[in-house]
Amino acid sequence: MSAALLSLVQWLSPAFPTGAFAYSHGLEWAISEGEVRDAASARRWIADVLAFGAGRTDAILLAHALRGHDPGALSDLARALAPAAERLRETEEQGAAFAATVAALTGRDLPPRPLPVALGQAAAPLGLPVAEVLALMLHAFAANLVSAAVRFVPLGQTEGQATLAALHPRIGEIAAESAEAPLDALGSASAARRSGGDAARNPGSEDLQDMSHGPLRVGIGGPVGAGKTTLTEKLCAALAHRCSMAVITNDIYTREDAEALMRAQVLPAERIRGVETGAAPTRPSARMPRSTSPPWPTCAAPSRTST
Repeated sequence: MSAALLSLVQWLSPAFPTGAFAYSHGLEWAISEGEVRDAASARRWIADVLAFGAGRTDAILLAHALRGHDPGALSDLARALAPAAERLRETEEQGAAFAATVAALTGRDLPPRPLPVALGQAAAPLGLPVAEVLALMLHAFAANLVSAAVRFVPLGQTEGQATLAALHPRIGEIAAESAEAPLDALGSASAARRSGGDAARNPGSEDLQDMSHGPLRVGIGGPVGAGKTTLTEKLCAALAHRCSMAVITNDIYTREDAEALMRAQVLPAERIRGVETGAAPTRPSARMPRSTSPPWPTCAAPSRTST
């Protein structure tokens, strides 16, 4: 094994002081709500975070950092893609801790940056294959979440290791895809629905079959140009034959996202509605009145953020 690969393994090990143990990406909440209750549900949850959340986003950012993309621009993009203050604090604090430790070990000048950018800047001189670096980063990310599941579900140690091993094929796939992905492929999604009482939960594929507690609603958000409308188009193409679905888009002044979906003919025109909020979409005054809500289930709703 090369010295370069050993260095990377050390940087990504649980012993490296980045504070990764402090973040679980909603897993502890899911456990407390009963959504993650065994090894199978933990594996599904972690796989979704890898494929649709911070795992994939960080992998794409890391790939571009390894190839020498402007670290300042990547850092700005990483901050813009953080969906919440907690996620922004996580990537910045971990990145700063990582850069400081690697700088102390190597004598290199590594300024604090969001974690995937800091890792890419540090690992670029190692000369390792990009997909290999991404796979090891994703494995470390998944291992941290599995460790949380072992402690809090709880799972047995062997169950935890089996869960991590079962994620290996998906980790390899995401690493290979992310290694070649352009920056405009960046984006993430989160989903929740109401089931039973008022507890929101992350939906699984079985939710497309069981809507007895009301329609499944999926929200897609991100910066302007992140690809929200394209993602919605792809979701509609993949799911329209499996469930009754519709789209509501919102923008401050235009309905161009809805019009783009109509032109693509991903759904019948009557199942696509564009809402002009006239204000920031998060303000109460901009929410669509109940009386204008469509009578059909909403399965995807892209939104455009604006400043």
